Amino acid sequence: MGQRRNWTAEEDERIVAMRHEGCECAQMAEALDRSLSSTKTRIDRLIKKGVLKSSQRHWAPWEDAKIASMRDEGASTPEIAKTLDRPLGSTWTRIHHLLEQGTIRRLSNSEAKARWRRERTQRSKQMATEASERVADIPKTADVGYVVGVLFGDGFLLQNGRTIGLKCTNSSLAQAFADALLNAFGEHPRRLERIEHEKRVGGRTYHNIHYFEVMLHRRHIASALRAWLRPTSTWAWSINVDDALSRGDEYCNGLIQGLYDSDGSVSTHGRVGVHIRLGTASEHGARSLHELMTKRGYGVGLNARVKGNEYRVDVHAGSCVRFATEISSRIDYKKERLNAFLARRAAPLSTGTFG
Repeated sequence: MGQRRNWTAEEDERIVAMRHEGCECAQMAEALDRSLSSTKTRIDRLIKKGVLKSSQRHWAPWEDAKIASMRDEGASTPEIAKTLDRPLGSTWTRIHHLLEQGTIRRLSNSEAKARWRRERTQRSKQMATEASERVADIPKTADVGYVVGVLFGDGFLLQNGRTIGLKCTNSSLAQAFADALLNAFGEHPRRLERIEHEKRVGGRTYHNIHYFEVMLHRRHIASALRAWLRPTSTWAWSINVDDALSRGDEYCNGLIQGLYDSDGSVSTHGRVGVHIRLGTASEHGARSLHELMTKRGYGVGLNARVKGNEYRVDVHAGSCVRFATEISSRIDYKKERLNAFLARRAAPLSTGTFG
């Protein structure tokens, strides 16, 4: 066992000097070749001796009086902490201490409920203001458009107001959505996979369904999207065409791409053709998509209630090359089919020979 080293006057002087320079305790311990616990103990002893001043800011009588008056006026603890320029945790502790001492009075049940309702109303107004400000700051990029398109398709905004998500059976779509969220908002979403052993849909039973889930838990982003997009449910979504066009071609291409990736299909048609179609249960959504693509010069057809409650937006043959070139897809198999379609169109037709 090593011999215990006594603290020297020179070390105490170095502690005082480093403390004035703003050094942290860990830096002092490393510079003095001492353990962290030993250095902390020495600092506490020097404070008790009066050699060092405590960095802790003591509560002044005027601050206690301010807490009492603000509580009587109905101020919340975060508001009190902000006014006093104190940490929230420290303010909570001080209020609890004053309550225990009887310096400030406890609120009655009716007063507590009234304050809670008032704080909730203020917070709701503040969140609405912040959401409207964030809507204006939402980037006008293809990735943001893609996120919006997938939300109108298979994605969702949870009612808790803080979660953006996607649940699907296509790993490529889940990866594309996660990448778009990261690129659009700079936040890493959470990825999950699970197998649902049995599920009944429309009278049929499916077994061992492999689901891929993407979740981004960010209240400020979700609230901004909700305030901007309004309903995104399967039956009620709709594109604000004027707003989309004002955000530019890059955003519009991403929006259309996200919709056709989540709710669309791409299939070969004939020798060199391709069939590009979107199906949705939202009539307003289908009509707004048709309007957006028409205004951007695409030839598209709208077929209402072709099958049950489905509305279809089909890309005409004359616009398929432009769709495959400008919009394409982020899903592997759809992108391969569109690229193969472009390659077939570019290849010269082979001519047979007759003997």
